[in-house]
Amino acid sequence: MKYKPLIVVDDDEPDTRELFEDIAPGLNVEIRAFESWDKTKEFLENQSKGYVDGVILDARGLINSDSSPHDSHIMEAVKGMNSFGIPYAIYSAYTDELNFLRAEMKEGCVFTKGHNKHKPQDVIEYLKKKIANSDKLKIINKYPEPFQCFGGKYLDKKYERLLLDIITALDSDKLTKPEDILYNPCRILLEGVFIKVNETDEKVLPYALVNFDKQRPNIKVLLFVFGRKASSNW
Repeated sequence: MKYKPLIVVDDDEPDTRELFEDIAPGLNVEIRAFESWDKTKEFLENQSKGYVDGVILDARGLINSDSSPHDSHIMEAVKGMNSFGIPYAIYSAYTDELNFLRAEMKEGCVFTKGHNKHKPQDVIEYLKKKIANSDKLKIINKYPEPFQCFGGKYLDKKYERLLLDIITALDSDKLTKPEDILYNPCRILLEGVFIKVNETDEKVLPYALVNFDKQRPNIKVLLFVFGRKASSNW
């Protein structure tokens, strides 16, 4: 299974948002869509670094849900995207009127809506190529198997960043004792695994080893028990 990027769509037109959502499964991407830049920005700000892989922006869109479509939307959005450092593309029916986007047009990230123009698939494929060259994908392509569990029926995509940070630290030549900074990331990731195991089959983990009052497993006890069972060829 290939990595499934998460791409955010910022567009005030419901039909456009729905179109991207409809074609997403066939292109192996996950889409989260918002009608205005303030909602898109809020979503991006609330996610850990690397959670969102790419963004598709409308040009003449809404800065907020109470505003009217205006060119100021894309000016505000591009400024925000540069601070987030996430690959983005602009998909608009008014590209001929957006001379102030010359730098973006030269870069090749501006696409035109309309009949016989660019299709939504073109925009997604452009972003997928940008994402494929990211440092994140270099790690995922090097260790593909463990990353297949994120974003599907096993572990939430929010845990993906933890594994990326762990591998980055272990692969770094600059860190003499990476284990000193990896305790919390490893603990949180392991907690997520044990919680999912318990949700899938509560008989796998003894009830007494899961602290339901705090909604988290007792990691020290679980590691001891699983270590004993593993050493006994369980």
